[in-house]
Amino acid sequence: FPSHDRQAKNMTILLNVFGKKMALVKTDSEMVAFKNTMVKDSLPTEVILTGDTKKILGYACKKAIIKRYPKYQGVQTTEVWFTPQIRPFYVDPDPAFKKLEGLLMDFRINQDGNIVHIKAKLVLPAPIDDSLFLIPKDYQFVTESELTRIMNMLMMERQKGN
Repeated sequence: FPSHDRQAKNMTILLNVFGKKMALVKTDSEMVAFKNTMVKDSLPTEVILTGDTKKILGYACKKAIIKRYPKYQGVQTTEVWFTPQIRPFYVDPDPAFKKLEGLLMDFRINQDGNIVHIKAKLVLPAPIDDSLFLIPKDYQFVTESELTRIMNMLMMERQKGN
């Protein structure tokens, strides 16, 4: 669960890994640096606006097909429906999503015959109480190096348990 604080210019990412609850805070500049490393390594991508439209939850949506061209695999195709009526608050570091001028309402990816489908079930255009963004007390704040150490330790414990 990522939560962005525009005033503090940082993002808090909540992780619950094998029951271990951790909170990692990254500044906007750290997130930009991270994003830049991902963009350099990203796959060649094509975004095709099909011209198809439909309503999802009462919002006019447009269809786009995102095609990725990995070096050693076939084309990876993602079908998305987005609505320009809702401005997205957070855009994934994926450059293809930045070309879509609206909020994703329906997302279907086919990768090697495995289909993942995510669809909006409810849109509540209402103010959000700030308390929803408070970090729960049972989450431990960690640095990135601490997170890496803890993740490695948890993975080793899981491997020993199996």
